[in-house]
Amino acid sequence: MLLIFCEIFISSCHPTLDKSKKAYNKQIRTLPLTKEEAIDIAEKFVAEQGYTAQTEPVNLHKILFEPGEFATDTAELVKMRHNMIKSPAYGAKLYKKKTAWCVGFELTIDDENKGKWVGMDTAGKFVIMNKDLMKLDWLDSLPSYEEEK
Repeated sequence: MLLIFCEIFISSCHPTLDKSKKAYNKQIRTLPLTKEEAIDIAEKFVAEQGYTAQTEPVNLHKILFEPGEFATDTAELVKMRHNMIKSPAYGAKLYKKKTAWCVGFELTIDDENKGKWVGMDTAGKFVIMNKDLMKLDWLDSLPSYEEEK
């Protein structure tokens, strides 16, 4: 009796997989971004977030904070970010076992081999400027997972 109760309880906690949902998930799954697509997304992102030398106005309502970054006035934040990095991007690599892209940008100040980087998932849906600086030669020296195909 106890065994029957346990089976009923376990099966109610773990419903069976609906095969139609599994098929649906396969249909909406996208192919991973190419290196060029990841760079394009990152370049648009840094321009929209006010990091480049562009003179077009930045939409203050779309500003995203870097991890650990805060400001009471987003306009002042955009002024601080303005012309922080060079565009176009320095380069890009897949990392984290092919689950994310790192796109590096040179700093406008003369700081040899250091830059800021944008991280994103391989679908380009989650994009963020990382708070840490990176060594740009990492993008040159390590083999890209994309090139191993």
